[in-house]
Parts: sequence; C-alpha cells; structure tokens
Amino acid sequence: MACGLGAVALMFVFVKESTFNPLNSDFSSEIIIIEKDISSLNREIEQKIEEIENIDNEISNVKNLTKLSSAQLEAVNETINDLVRSNRDLTQALSKAEKNISKPTKPIKKKYISGCNVLGEKIIFLLDISKSMYAKEVIDILELSLSSELSRDSSEKWKNSSKAFRWLVENAPKNSQIFIAGFNTDLIYDLNANWISANNKYEIERQILNITSIYPDKGTNLQKAINDLSPWADADSLYLITDGLPTQAIENKTSIRLSRCINDAYVSGDCRALYFDKFSEDLDSLFPDIRFNTILYPMKGDPEAPFYFSKLSTSTGGCFITPSTNWP
Repeated sequence: MACGLGAVALMFVFVKESTFNPLNSDFSSEIIIIEKDISSLNREIEQKIEEIENIDNEISNVKNLTKLSSAQLEAVNETINDLVRSNRDLTQALSKAEKNISKPTKPIKKKYISGCNVLGEKIIFLLDISKSMYAKEVIDILELSLSSELSRDSSEKWKNSSKAFRWLVENAPKNSQIFIAGFNTDLIYDLNANWISANNKYEIERQILNITSIYPDKGTNLQKAINDLSPWADADSLYLITDGLPTQAIENKTSIRLSRCINDAYVSGDCRALYFDKFSEDLDSLFPDIRFNTILYPMKGDPEAPFYFSKLSTSTGGCFITPSTNWP
C-alpha cells in the first residue's frame, strides 16, 4: 500500500514540474505546412485526372478511326470484288464474241474520195479565222459579225470548217509531228506549243478547242501568217482551210503597187491577187520543200481564188479540194 501511494506521489511531482501545456501551445506553423502539402496533393490529383481524361479521349478517337478504317477497307474490298466480277464477265463476253466471229475486221478509217489524205512527218494545220468564214454572202457576213454569240454559233460555214479542221488533225499519221494554228491578220497559236506527237490526244484536243472556240474576226493576212510560221520551217506538209484570196499583206515601201493596195480602203480583185503572190513568194522562200494543201470553202465575190490556190497546191505536190456541204 505504501509503495502504491509513493508511486502516485511521484507522478504528481512529475506532472507538477512539467512545463508542457497543450492548451497554451501554438500549432499554426505546422498547420500551414500541412495545408500546403494538401494543396499540392490536390493539384497533382487534378493534373492526373486531366491526363486520364485526355488518354480516354485519345482512346475514343483511335476506336473511331479504327471503325472508319474498317468501313473504308470493306468498301475498297467490295469495289475490288465488283471490278473482278466485271472483268470476269467482260472476259467471258469477249471470248464468246471472238468465237462467233470467223474473221476479225479492221476499223475503217474515214477518207475523202478526192485522195486529199493527210500525209507528212511534220505537218502544219492552219485554219482561217477571218470574218469572212461566217458565211458565203457578204451581207450575211456583216450581219453575223454584228450579232450575238448565239447567232454566230449558228454559222454553218464556220461549223463545217471547224469540223473539217478537226478531221484533218485527227487523221494525221500516228508517227507524225503536228503544229496547230489559226490566222486572220495575225498568226494565232498556243504560245507554249511546239511540235507535238499525233498520239498526244489530250494536247491535240486542247489546241483544237483553243483555235475553233475563237469567233472569226478581222481580215486575212496569209503572208504574215506564213512568215510567223518560219520557226516551223522544217515542216514537210501544210494543210490550209480558207475561203478566198488574202485581203492584207506585209507592207513593203519599195513596192509602189503594193503600198497603193494597202492604203486603199477598198480591196480589189487585183490587189488580192497581188497579196497572194507575195504570200506565194514567201512560202517558196521559207518552206521550199513543203507540200501545200488547200481546202477552199465558198465565198462570193472572189472568183479567182480556186485558180490561184489550186495552181499553188498542185505545183508543190499537194492537194486542192472545195468540200461538199456534208463533209466531213
């Protein structure tokens, strides 16, 4: 009993002498540190949550892309299967057709009965796009040249000459080189053009449309056209579509007669013949070995044109035709 009381008394002494009092202590610094730690942990938690959300979004996008790729792959496979089936059906049809044909036929190449076929290794095709190409009568030419585009498109003469121009170009030998141009008072052609292969269908079509889509205008200076064609002087054939003798020429002050014709407001038949002679001289000088071929459309008031053009064409070994209304 005494020992127990002594122990209690000793504890009392320890408590009595202790300086620590929880109620009187200041824990604010420790609380601040803990709060900072908690705040830092919260930020890290938020960052991790955001990262997880981004990863979820990426996973979702990948799944969507996978589904889309699968659908596209199925579509491609189905298309391939359709092509395979079509090819098989066509092969079977071709095989059946070949069995039914005892002798294969060759495609017929359309030719003109006059024998004015397209020949040459380097060929120039030249289309007259002067105002007279609208019609045969002068009054109709004036009326159409002043009309709307719709009315001008209805010109039978221009449509026929454009078709004939296309026919000539498309019937050039497959191993030939060709040059496509039009002319009135100037030579008109694709500035980037040079000799092109007759097998280059895309470029040929583009250049034909470039020439035939121009509405006929101005006069005809055949002499200037042939001079502007001098960079292509290695041509061996030239095919010209026109409707009469030229109405202009290159001025030469040493020729009094030529200057008089050029300065005259009215182009007489004699002046047109003179202009043709000047053209013919330059043709012989610049293209001494060329075959000159003429397709001459009708034009009233120019009765000497067939004589001059046919004489020049035949003298160079070329052809001369006045096409029928249903050609080509």
